[in-house]
Amino acid sequence: MKSFEHARVFLFNCFPGAEAFARSGLRQPDTKWLRRMIDEFDPSMCRPVFRTFVRNKTAYVPTHLTRKNEGFLDREDSRWKYVPEARRKACNVAADAMVKLDAYSSPAARKAVRDFYIKGLEITGMAHKAGVTIMLGTDTADCGVFPGFAVHDELEELVKAGLTPAEALKTATWNGAEFLGRTSESGSVEAGKLADLVLLDANPLDDIRNTGKIAALVLNGRYMERSALDQLLRSAEEAANR
Repeated sequence: MKSFEHARVFLFNCFPGAEAFARSGLRQPDTKWLRRMIDEFDPSMCRPVFRTFVRNKTAYVPTHLTRKNEGFLDREDSRWKYVPEARRKACNVAADAMVKLDAYSSPAARKAVRDFYIKGLEITGMAHKAGVTIMLGTDTADCGVFPGFAVHDELEELVKAGLTPAEALKTATWNGAEFLGRTSESGSVEAGKLADLVLLDANPLDDIRNTGKIAALVLNGRYMERSALDQLLRSAEEAANR
């Protein structure tokens, strides 16, 4: 395997009941299974897997946003205005169905889902300390993962997991280019490489949230200042609400 996606996979497998869960046939664990995966999590079961990842140069893509969104289905977000109405309705239907499941049907159940997300962050920190190559991914098809914003959101999740801002940025730049064998043209800012750049008003090494303070963009040789980017957002909002 060249890459492995989703932090929940480790939670499914790094606890004593992993084989029984696999035999259960459940794709989505109920509250009982979630609590066992969290409370009985055994780091010693994950460490050999991390060593195998390092030895085989297998990259890991956590996609923490998907777990976070499951735990916080009821949170409001102003960015839904950029999502087409049909997609918003579909996401509401999916959310309504999800909260009827056992894993979301009570305060204790919802806490289990949120603890599951937090434990996933811990596992990513473990993998990183073990030397596993981490790449940033967002699972954009999931509800509540907003294209154009999700990379910035996932960067924040990786810092929560224990990466430094510089290490988190590397997951979104160099590591992906290296994985694809394209470091000769992208992945870093160097003479002779593709000059697609995001120009920021504040240093992301001080606070990873500063990646969202975008002053301008250079894309395919075109310079787009903040006013042009704001117009793109207005156009996206108009298109989504037609």
